[in-house]
Amino acid sequence: MDQTKQNVVGAYALVTGSGAGLGLAFAKELASRGYNLVMVSLPGESLEQKALQISTEHRVEVMFLEKDLSDEQSSADIAQFLREKQIRLHVLVNNAGIGSTNPFLDFPPAFYVKQLKINVITPVLLIRMILEDMLRSEHKCYILNVGSLGGYFHLPNKEVYGASKAFVHSFTNALQLRIKDTNVSATVISPGPVETNERIQAAHKNMKGLAKKAVMLPEEVAKQAINAMFAQKKKFIPGKINRLFLALDWLVPTSVKNKILWKEMKRQASFTR
Repeated sequence: MDQTKQNVVGAYALVTGSGAGLGLAFAKELASRGYNLVMVSLPGESLEQKALQISTEHRVEVMFLEKDLSDEQSSADIAQFLREKQIRLHVLVNNAGIGSTNPFLDFPPAFYVKQLKINVITPVLLIRMILEDMLRSEHKCYILNVGSLGGYFHLPNKEVYGASKAFVHSFTNALQLRIKDTNVSATVISPGPVETNERIQAAHKNMKGLAKKAVMLPEEVAKQAINAMFAQKKKFIPGKINRLFLALDWLVPTSVKNKILWKEMKRQASFTR
């Protein structure tokens, strides 16, 4: 059955990092398909106002939680909130993440601790706390983990970010085997460059050729990703050019790839300092 046509009255989706960028696009896309929402994001992102706007526009119920997901207690707090509200999720979108483009030594150790907590630990803990309820559900349930095209490459200036997204890929692939033949499916998406904030937009403006054409709007990525999730695809790369990049990765010699990547990372860092 086409999920966009399915009766989803009473169904809830939770989206982390939904205060802006790709996370907000996910929330709007799911609401447009009739899903009630639990939006989770950092304080100070006007989350209440955005929740009200989505609720009014799409006539769905929208709840919100302002949480710093680098705090490991936040996952337990979210799970407790769902229990108190008697919400059993049909969809979980692990979108929240922290990127980086500057040299490794530019950041203090505390930054990398926070990056790994949000990119790696939080998705694992949320799934651990929510999966049992999903498995007991009478309905089909979906998990969408947001990886990155960068998780397939070794990127200078994004050493920890790329490794964290490689973890998301590996974790989701293993989870898929664990929940095979159940009512729960898990999908990992690996977007390329996305216009999510001013810092990233500044870097994208100076791209050239295919790299510039690969840049996607959050709304485009969200629509393709949600379609892939409901189609129960195990992995998906939004954008034809991004899929081409990964296919070419098998053909280009490592020495050439490393030279290109290093040049690109230095160029991006010069525009985001």
